Amino acid sequence: MEIFKLFILGSVGYFLSYLLDLAILRGKELLKRFLLVGMFLTAAPYAFLFLMFDSPFGGTARTVMFIVFCVLGSLLLFSVFLEVELFSNGEKGKLYKGGTYRISRHPGFLWYTGINCVIALYFLRLDVLTLVIGLTLDNFLLILVEDRVLFPRMFDGYDDYKKEVPFLYSFRRLGGMR
Repeated sequence: MEIFKLFILGSVGYFLSYLLDLAILRGKELLKRFLLVGMFLTAAPYAFLFLMFDSPFGGTARTVMFIVFCVLGSLLLFSVFLEVELFSNGEKGKLYKGGTYRISRHPGFLWYTGINCVIALYFLRLDVLTLVIGLTLDNFLLILVEDRVLFPRMFDGYDDYKKEVPFLYSFRRLGGMR
């Protein structure tokens, strides 16, 4: 039952993130600030997992999983919150096609899915596996709606951008080849 509550908490976070996108689209600055809480709610279930359960692994395996978790978490934060701002050369409204966005229009989803795989392995529990699959599906639904409905309205040229940058990944673009 506790896992279901964590799923609801994360799902509410994703719904608020969707509403945040709508607030951004409609230019509702005050509402946008309130809805930012959705991003924190999407992460909250993970904090509770670490408070509720322990890993059956010890020593080196646990350390390696923690390091992979930290690397993927850093990539997630970098891709979603920093990369575009730091490397888009201040071109507001221009879609960024460099860095991690060369391999995916939604690189954060790739790192997030990796984090969920590590979390499932770290706890090695069926209920935790079910939770992270559900939260990954929530995230996928959000990026699908963003990609198909919201982003074409938010960004000029998004349909052309979709032709150049793959939805989830491209190993060909990872190597710099076209």
